[in-house]
Amino acid sequence: MNTIKRFVRMYPQVWTLSYFALYLPWFALLESRSTRDCLIIQLPVDRLIPFCEYFVIPYLLWFPYVGAALAYLLLKRPREEYYRFAGVLFGGMTVCLVLYTFFYTGLNLRPTIDPEKNIFTWLVSQVWAVDTSTNVCPSIHVYATLTIQAALTRSGVDERHPALY
Repeated sequence: MNTIKRFVRMYPQVWTLSYFALYLPWFALLESRSTRDCLIIQLPVDRLIPFCEYFVIPYLLWFPYVGAALAYLLLKRPREEYYRFAGVLFGGMTVCLVLYTFFYTGLNLRPTIDPEKNIFTWLVSQVWAVDTSTNVCPSIHVYATLTIQAALTRSGVDERHPALY
């Protein structure tokens, strides 16, 4: 039996990851809309938050965090626990996409940066080239982080691996 079939037999819940075949094109389509058409939702206090190019590092680390948490919960936790987590995560992400489809929101806070100033401003420029400042409310980043953190806490991973926390 080949490796993929054996893996799917051991972890039949892996089918849930096919959700990304729906999510990624839908999100990409929403990101491709003109930023002129979005409702700017920022508050005056938002302008008081200074820009810090170094924050690109935790932003980029968020993606492996999500992948690692998905992998851990898929491979190491009981199937029912994983299904509950995936249902909450993917259900909430879908709600966000539906809201973005009908209520196109955005922020207008990005300063002009010099990508050649340092590696961090270059990374920011690369992120901004593919991730517009639209589809921001509700925040999928915040929702996913809270959902993942709740699932990890419920799983007891913090007690078994305190160094991770």
